[in-house]
Amino acid sequence: MVKNLEITKEFIEGINWIQIHRSKLHKQYQGRWIAVYRNKVVAAGKSINSVEKKALELTMAPLIKIPLVFMEDPHCIYLVNN
Repeated sequence: MVKNLEITKEFIEGINWIQIHRSKLHKQYQGRWIAVYRNKVVAAGKSINSVEKKALELTMAPLIKIPLVFMEDPHCIYLVNN
């Protein structure tokens, strides 16, 4: 069974912001996960779980509004949408 996937406006805006700034973000956060909310990085780290937890604590927003992205290659974006 496939569950419905909700993609929020805030999530899309975050992905677009990451795309625009991916070179700068890659240089600053290479090899780490980042969480983006309202066009800024709100958490970063090696563990997706710690980044997710910190982002939730700082923003008080649901995860469907916060892209979690692994900054490995400036030409690729790996993201998680819970």
